Amino acid sequence: MLSTRDSVDIPSEAATVAQRYQRIERPVSYAMAGLAGVVGAAAIFVLPLVQALLVAVAVLVLVRFPVF
Repeated sequence: MLSTRDSVDIPSEAATVAQRYQRIERPVSYAMAGLAGVVGAAAIFVLPLVQALLVAVAVLVLVRFPVF
């Protein structure tokens, strides 16, 4: 069983790539969540209730669906 005290050498290139990914991924995720919220809110204000709920659910499903 592995101990949590064991230190692991992380290559500097891997750490750099991970930091760059995190720096890019978070704002993109927040922007996508914000866009989904705006589209859902706009649908609720513009469309009849049942259609708006269908659009909001569809947007939620599309945002949560993995791209890769």
